[in-house]
Amino acid sequence: MRGGMDLKQQPRRHLNVPGVIFLLCIIIAAVLIGDFLVKLVRKPVTNYVIVNGTFATDSQADTAAGGDSAQNQANPTTTQPATDASDPNSIVVTLTTSDMGNGSLILVNDAHPYTGTATLSSLSDLASDSFKIGSTDLSIQEEAKAPLQQMMSAYTAYNGSCNLQISGTTTNGNFYSTVFPDRNSGYGFDIGLITSTGEVVQYLTKRNEWMVSNCYQYGFILRYPDDKTEQTGIAYMPHHFRYVGAVHAAIMNENQYCLEEYLTALKSYSESAPLTYTLSGTAYSIYYVPMDASGTTTLSISKETPNYTISGNNMDGFIVTIAATAAGTSEQTNATDSAAP
Repeated sequence: MRGGMDLKQQPRRHLNVPGVIFLLCIIIAAVLIGDFLVKLVRKPVTNYVIVNGTFATDSQADTAAGGDSAQNQANPTTTQPATDASDPNSIVVTLTTSDMGNGSLILVNDAHPYTGTATLSSLSDLASDSFKIGSTDLSIQEEAKAPLQQMMSAYTAYNGSCNLQISGTTTNGNFYSTVFPDRNSGYGFDIGLITSTGEVVQYLTKRNEWMVSNCYQYGFILRYPDDKTEQTGIAYMPHHFRYVGAVHAAIMNENQYCLEEYLTALKSYSESAPLTYTLSGTAYSIYYVPMDASGTTTLSISKETPNYTISGNNMDGFIVTIAATAAGTSEQTNATDSAAP
């Protein structure tokens, strides 16, 4: 007692440990049960990666990402797309300004120098009786290598012997003195004529008619025709060919387009109104997508699309090519040419 007041001692409160543990157990159980129910209800989502525009499941992803994969090398700038949150049946491909410099449809000239990432493959392993090269140092973009071999083999079969030599690709090969930017793309090559005495001579005015008439079947074009100097800005070069891909080469051949004209024509086609073309039983839809002013362009592509490619044009956008098997036909149809420049 102090000051006449009776102070009663307050009872101490003890932590109810068993109760707290019980409450934590209930919370943990609720979280685990909730997670189980979510997984039970939600369908599994397959992660997709692009292998040259072909969808592959996770089981194929390791092969697609491998540094030695031919498909991976053929499209070095492709990035893994994400599923479109607004449309689970589509994926989103994000492209940047630097991606415009990659792909077989890039325009490379004085105004638009090559800025891409080349994935070159040596031609030395192709050297044979039907494939002659001027130097073991020659190389070409990976995706153009097999078509080039097929074309040279077809020419040799037609001619009875190989009297053509690949004399230059990324450089003039010390054979043709003219230097021009397209060689930097890695998609082109020069030919020389092997005479009966074994001498290799230049194609300066005369041209190899078989190559000019048939190269499109293998995805190549004569890059600088004699009647397109005004469009290309480069004088006639009967020796220089350029890979653009089979369907694009077929359309260009049919409409007599040079690369400059074709890229201009494609700007008239969009995702909602694409250029359609059927080649060897495969139906193609081709359209132009301008580069967004922000520097990042986002494309949405259906997961139902069996195969597609995206190439920059090295100017202001991208060319999307979607392939789908055409049922019951192998006949080539005409491309719509209403967009001729």
